[in-house]
Amino acid sequence: MLWNTNYKPQTMNVLRRSIFKSTPFSHSLFKPHRISKLFSLPFSTNNKKDQEIKKNNILTTNKIPWWKPITDELNTVPNMITCSRMVATPFLGYVILQEEYTMACAGLAVFGFSDWLDGYIARTYNQTSVLGTFLDPFADKILIMTLVAVEGWGGLLPMPLVGLILARDAGLIVGGFYIRGTTKPDDVPFFDTTQASALEVTPSMLSKFNTACQVGLLMSALTNAAWGYPGNDMVLGLCWLTGATTFGSGVDYFINRPIANVAGTTTTTESTTSGPPLSTKQNVEEKMEKIVTSHLDDCEWQQSEKHGNLRWKYLVDSTQVLSHGMSCGILKVPLGGELGLHHHSPQEIYLIRSGEGILLRHDVEMQKLKKDSIVYIPKNHPHGLRNTGSEPLEVMWIFPTDCWEEIQYIFEESTTPGPPLSTKQKATEELVQQGVLLLEKEGSAAFETLRKNPSEWYHDDTYLFIYDSESNVIFNSAAPEKEGHNVLGLEDLNGKKFHDDLIAIGITSEKKCGWVDYVWPKPGDVEPTQKWTYSMKVQVDGKDCVLMSGFYS
Repeated sequence: MLWNTNYKPQTMNVLRRSIFKSTPFSHSLFKPHRISKLFSLPFSTNNKKDQEIKKNNILTTNKIPWWKPITDELNTVPNMITCSRMVATPFLGYVILQEEYTMACAGLAVFGFSDWLDGYIARTYNQTSVLGTFLDPFADKILIMTLVAVEGWGGLLPMPLVGLILARDAGLIVGGFYIRGTTKPDDVPFFDTTQASALEVTPSMLSKFNTACQVGLLMSALTNAAWGYPGNDMVLGLCWLTGATTFGSGVDYFINRPIANVAGTTTTTESTTSGPPLSTKQNVEEKMEKIVTSHLDDCEWQQSEKHGNLRWKYLVDSTQVLSHGMSCGILKVPLGGELGLHHHSPQEIYLIRSGEGILLRHDVEMQKLKKDSIVYIPKNHPHGLRNTGSEPLEVMWIFPTDCWEEIQYIFEESTTPGPPLSTKQKATEELVQQGVLLLEKEGSAAFETLRKNPSEWYHDDTYLFIYDSESNVIFNSAAPEKEGHNVLGLEDLNGKKFHDDLIAIGITSEKKCGWVDYVWPKPGDVEPTQKWTYSMKVQVDGKDCVLMSGFYS
């Protein structure tokens, strides 16, 4: 109505001037620096005075253009693979609409392989990036939402399930952008990947399972349409499972993830103590974090078959509290246990709480650790732990990450096991080798020589013992009463059948010799400790046996 032709031209001109030229509102809205600030873009002015002020102001920081962080991190192979998957998604949807289901199945398989490939390349070649943690799940959501929509349109999926999945995933995408927009400081560009904590995406375990269910359902619906496999009943069951996990993960994100804290009600009170000037950054941290106290005994021990006898508990971790860029926990290594050589992208700190052990490294000389030892481990530096004491080794770890489960542990290929390189190791190997020569020359007649104490064969904790291939004790200079007994299946404190391993190394291994570690008390002691034993094949009176000797750590 403002531009109704019935108005006189003079009136129209006055209105134009009043709105777009004369009012303070127009000046404040359309000034270039206002627009620049709105989009967090740097602005260059021709005002020389302003330029000199900025140049001489030591508090002024150089702003990064919003596109610069993106282009820098996109220039990696994993992120380019992820982007190519997003670009190709509409083509895959078109193929499904054309009912080319066989081609669609092949395309979806390629998509799944590319999803695995970009993660593998990122971890293997240290090309992980904050932008990648954002792009990868975003690409997955785009793919899933597209395929769900077209499969629902084509009658392959029930429409109520389609609506549920689309609503949930769209809500997560919008919620992610909302969190970023409401929590980032005013002077930080929206896509500034240097602000890692604000962009990193950390899906819950339920969400990961739901994604697997969705992908499985999409593929099953396609294969069922193409070849009639796995059948309508199986597809229907997957529909119910996917619907349940979709709803559950959506509720989980709303209740337990940061969106609940950002969108929740917060109150501001006047400060009664000293603190930083009130700023957007401070307000964000107050929304995202709170002081949490707990007790060590309240944290439960965790364990999995993947890590053997190792146990751990989370102390400060986003799985328990809303931590921000920091997590720590306790690792317990049992007697004789080991955390093998591995590396990971973030740096780490160890604090030894109890026990003794060694820090495994690629160096020749491995470092001994004891109570209150502190170790700093740089990024991607191979390291490991081995318990060499008489009690469990407890180690506190500290990571500059929100959650320990987000860290990718890359273990090195195991090599031939053996004790720490030392004088004892070399002396033990030489003793066994010389004993083999003596036994092959004299046979069982050499037993009397090997029993002499003290001698080069038997002194202090050093002695020789012999098993045959059927696990019978043929000779033991330190414990003659054990001779004639069968030790097949005998276990140490950790359940390791070390006698079986000693015989297998000497009899069946390619080298016919090697080291075995286990937990066993010293002669005359009750408390067990770690022992390393060297086993080597030997012929005694024409019978295959193994000759052994070891030392205690």
